[in-house]
Amino acid sequence: MATLVGAAGAAAVLAGLVRRSESSVVFGGATLFAATLLAATGPAAAESVLLGGFGAVVAADLGTFGLGIDRDAGPAVATTRVELLHAVGSVVVALLTAGVGYVLFETVPSGGSLGVVALLLGGVVLAWLLRE
Repeated sequence: MATLVGAAGAAAVLAGLVRRSESSVVFGGATLFAATLLAATGPAAAESVLLGGFGAVVAADLGTFGLGIDRDAGPAVATTRVELLHAVGSVVVALLTAGVGYVLFETVPSGGSLGVVALLLGGVVLAWLLRE
């Protein structure tokens, strides 16, 4: 089920990029994140859930950034370098946040919900950092 929801989210992100619709990109990113949460309730490994969650946030961030800079700069301006720099920065922030979240998840005693809360808090912090 999570795979189907994730595929729908990825299709929404791609459709939003093609149609230049920021709301579709955000909806697709949220759907990808929902698919990650759905996978987390099943037998998915913590690493897969972490990768999926942060991948969803980064996909939505990069998509909205690309559409925003295209709108602000216009089609005649070359924005490839700026977009690549933003992508590298976003991935670095995601990796650092994911690393801290994973360490917290692994150090929390199993059976408690504190590790899951730490991962979700990491996702919120990542989304906030990428929006700044």
